[in-house]
Amino acid sequence: MNLSAVYELKERLEAAVIAGVNLIQEDFRLKRAVEQTAPLAAVSPVFKKIYVSSQKLVSEECEDREGLLLDTLSLVDAVCSTQGSLQTEGEIGWAEMDRQEKEESAAGKKWKNGGYKNFPYSVMAPVVEAFRGTGGGRYAAVRDAYDAVPELFQDYRIESLMVQALGDSYGDMADMVQRWLEEKGTDVIPLVKHGFKPDGKRDMARRLQVIDAVAAGGENEFYRKLLADGSSGQAGISKEVKEAAIRALRHEKDNEQLLLDLLKTETGKMKEQVLYALSFMDGSDSQAYWGQAMKKKPAQTASYLANTTKDWASDMIADALRQWIEEYKEDAQAGKDGEHKDGSQEQAAGSGSRSGKRKGTAGGQGEKEERRQKLLALWSAAVGKHSHKLCQCYETVYRLIPEEVPEVLVRSLIMEPHPSLCNVAGAMYQEHREPFAEAYGVMIFLTETKERAYEELSVYLNPGLKEKLTKKNGDMEGIFRALERLEYNEDKGCYEVNTVSSGPVYREYGIKHRLEAGLDFRWYGLLMNSPLKYEKKWKHNYSVYRNRYDGVVARLYRPDMESLQGEYGAYFYDKAMKQEVTVEGLRLMKRCGWTDYRGLLAAEGARDSSVAVYHIRQLIEELPISNTELAEELDGYIKKSRTKAVNGIGLLEKWRDELRDGQTVERL
Repeated sequence: MNLSAVYELKERLEAAVIAGVNLIQEDFRLKRAVEQTAPLAAVSPVFKKIYVSSQKLVSEECEDREGLLLDTLSLVDAVCSTQGSLQTEGEIGWAEMDRQEKEESAAGKKWKNGGYKNFPYSVMAPVVEAFRGTGGGRYAAVRDAYDAVPELFQDYRIESLMVQALGDSYGDMADMVQRWLEEKGTDVIPLVKHGFKPDGKRDMARRLQVIDAVAAGGENEFYRKLLADGSSGQAGISKEVKEAAIRALRHEKDNEQLLLDLLKTETGKMKEQVLYALSFMDGSDSQAYWGQAMKKKPAQTASYLANTTKDWASDMIADALRQWIEEYKEDAQAGKDGEHKDGSQEQAAGSGSRSGKRKGTAGGQGEKEERRQKLLALWSAAVGKHSHKLCQCYETVYRLIPEEVPEVLVRSLIMEPHPSLCNVAGAMYQEHREPFAEAYGVMIFLTETKERAYEELSVYLNPGLKEKLTKKNGDMEGIFRALERLEYNEDKGCYEVNTVSSGPVYREYGIKHRLEAGLDFRWYGLLMNSPLKYEKKWKHNYSVYRNRYDGVVARLYRPDMESLQGEYGAYFYDKAMKQEVTVEGLRLMKRCGWTDYRGLLAAEGARDSSVAVYHIRQLIEELPISNTELAEELDGYIKKSRTKAVNGIGLLEKWRDELRDGQTVERL
């Protein structure tokens, strides 16, 4: 007897368990599998029962679809388990879409990190639905699941959905998943390559970007073949994929001539990608090209050289800066020479002459701003560069645009704490102090032992050392900004310094440098016990913790350190009671295993009457306490807020009463 239809029905029922019963009505493959079992119904009562049960499952009249799905699958599974092996000529009824899923699963099993893991339906189904569905809320569902159950995203079924999500219509979802795939390393390449279409659009370009990020030059032949096939007409290549392939050529020096040839044929955005890749080459021909370009359009050329740290590019930027500064000095001197002693300005022949546009004229101001923008464009390309020539420019440029120089130095140190840059950081800090305190702090973290770094920098944040604090108090903000760059990477098990110091969303795009020396454990006690933590100056509305100080403490959290868990829970509970209750703060308290959440909402109500109802809703959804306790917390908030004009107070009272009556938070 050929039981292929039963085996196919079993697979479709298992897929329905993962996807969720809400999608059964739209699952045409399940309905087809049910109909394929109809001939077997006349052979045996067991098969008839399977057919009747599965028919009812896919019908609109089914009332208990969840229970019937489990019953039917259990029966089908039992039948399959008692049968011998199936042998038949040809394929066993795999439809085209089923075959594709099978191949993707097989590709997923090739990964070192991939594999099948047995997760509860309640854990996997929401993630599958979020990946396959449309509309709002899916991004948050996937992100929260990744934070809560990261091992779920090592299951090859989810990994396959992640690759498909690179083409998600919601750009943030595609960006987030792309970062996760890149973190998996080179093992992700087989599945990303599976089904790759050179003529595809943004989703295929993202696949190529993942390969570029994890393999670098290891897949150089793949990049070149894509471009060669596209040029020869053997296979179409989309604009998006071609741009990504050209960009990926930057890893191998052997691609220099190909890039120089592409310069002659490409235009627009495609040419910009060629120039980007060419900036990473070292050959004499490419350097000659950039030298000519710098003479003609220095500011524009500098923007193309911003991403390379090659010494020749660094020297080229330095030479352009020096030339600009000399022209600026000559320009400024010419302006002075063109003025009379009484302050009036000499008028050169013709009212439109350059000397006629000096001080006090709109044209003169326009030229001044143009010169400043040119300097900014040149200086922004100095990030990450550290040649001797460029390092000598720091002091001169600082006198002209002091607000721009410290950040360039900080980011450059994080990208590579080169000895030349470290010398600049030390010298600029000694000369100018506070503006370069952050660069000095970052340099110490990156180059000194963890013990030495603590001893050198902790005095800036320790009010107990009053003599030293009095002398260094003006630099405290800069050292604190250096601390804001630090974070503990749980996946890698190490501390890192980030080129981005703002909120967690933007930090994901930063360049991170491993803190090889680690971080002295004494920082935890200092930060969590310092009276500085209560100061109002740390309040920051764009931080998920609404507080810069709390953000620093949170980013250093280590779940592997059992001794820290109680201290972290106590710290965030104390800050919530005295300053502000935040969703992220509650989540961190739960991660620490904290159990005391009493009085949090009452404290929030006593502080602020302008808290939005949706924020209270978020808080009660996060609080890990019983319905009765939630009702009491809400009641405490209402009582503390009753004398104030609180928008939505009636809705809060309704929620409190419903919770007392046994209603769940999800159904409020």
